[in-house]
Amino acid sequence: MVLTEDAWKRLGASEIIVACPSCYYMLKEYLTDLKPLSLYALLAELGVPGKASEAHVFSIHDPCSSRGEKEVQKSVRYLVQSLGHSIEEIEHSREKAHCCGLGGMAFAVSPEISAAKAGRTIGEAKFDLLTYCANCRENLASQGARIHYLLDLIFNDRWQEAALVPPKDSSVAAENQRLLRTRLVDREKEA
Repeated sequence: MVLTEDAWKRLGASEIIVACPSCYYMLKEYLTDLKPLSLYALLAELGVPGKASEAHVFSIHDPCSSRGEKEVQKSVRYLVQSLGHSIEEIEHSREKAHCCGLGGMAFAVSPEISAAKAGRTIGEAKFDLLTYCANCRENLASQGARIHYLLDLIFNDRWQEAALVPPKDSSVAAENQRLLRTRLVDREKEA
């Protein structure tokens, strides 16, 4: 069973808050009434708790799926700076963002092309990379980048250690997505 927009409405959804830039892009494109709301825009509006005990400089990697999402990009930068950190933009950021190497299933079709795409982004960064896409974080980390995930920076006091965690096996994310879909379909059947 596919979770259509009507199914989401039967589940009681009036809006969908999304952290994943690719999901945000797809849902924005295909849902006509339930426009998604970026978690980062919401956090920028609500504010984040506290400030960093030590300020860092980050080079932000914008996911390719967020190239046209100026509000999301602005919110991400606001959040980083509101925590007391600063940003050194890389040449290919915002609307000129390079793909991390996952796009078009490059990692499966041509691991060499995927690694080259990741290397291109890693090579531009003069400081630790920071991204707001979990998939980009995992792929760039697998290619040797010291890269942080924005939600760790905001909610994990041990965010510096989290950047050292090796990438997870992609099957973990696939299984989590399958479980979530199953739960939502089951709820929709009950509605």
